[in-house]
Amino acid sequence: MTIQRELMQSPSVARPRALELAEKIARPVLRLGGFSSTYVPTELGRMHASVARGRGSLPPVILLHGLGAAATNFVPLTLALQPHVQSIICIDMPGHGLSAVTQRSVDLVEMYDALCVCIDALCGMPFSLVGNSLGGAMALRYASERPKRVRSLALLSPAGAALSPDVIRRVTAAFDISTPREARAFLKRVYHQPPWYSALVAREVLAITRSSSVRSVLAQAERASAMEPEELRALAMPVLLWWGESERVLPLEALEYFQAHLPASAVIERPLKMGHCPHVEAPRRTAARLVSHWRAAALNK
Repeated sequence: MTIQRELMQSPSVARPRALELAEKIARPVLRLGGFSSTYVPTELGRMHASVARGRGSLPPVILLHGLGAAATNFVPLTLALQPHVQSIICIDMPGHGLSAVTQRSVDLVEMYDALCVCIDALCGMPFSLVGNSLGGAMALRYASERPKRVRSLALLSPAGAALSPDVIRRVTAAFDISTPREARAFLKRVYHQPPWYSALVAREVLAITRSSSVRSVLAQAERASAMEPEELRALAMPVLLWWGESERVLPLEALEYFQAHLPASAVIERPLKMGHCPHVEAPRRTAARLVSHWRAAALNK
């Protein structure tokens, strides 16, 4: 398999201006941290990842973002993690960030298969896996199917719970945004305390939630394969689940499902003043908790 490496250069992919701006800001920061862009060919399209060496002894870490987000969301977190781990890989999901797709509608199974190809191409040794939201669902599936590859699993407000059709429709309805005002209201759901620039990016949030990649994933929500109780109970690696006190994107029923079916050894916490994306709201605090989780996993190996 051919893996192409470039210094944070973007392919020609149509993206909302907010993502383009975020990437322009993030790229110099990533370069300073030693990150480079890597592209992995998959059947769904060319996938992008930001990759860098760390300065620590803990296993490599792979970070998976949520629906409508991108690897650039992890920039502050990666800088806080870099002194502690051997390497860091932040992957753009198909149709997100700099990962192109060869078709307008992206099937979740195809997305997962492409992600597996990307992960296996980029990391040849066991690693720590971190996933937020949709990335959490993908991380759960990967850890369940390839447990020998995953040293430890950290889930930040993960999707992937089995929910009733009514609850799923309630979740997806929150993404039905048609005005900047509704976009601002959506950001209030995402964060414990919305960032000061929420009003400035409302139109871009509107564009992201209307993108074909986001809409195709939401359209599959009711028929998507959830993690079965026996699959969750079988997870043998150390598991940390963070579900913010101010989580308002995913329903409480999802947390209750994980509480009921994750192994008794799993650590489930509800951090204060955290919403759906703790790595964005409090990257240093999130990094500290992840590092302590990984150190505990190393001690209990």
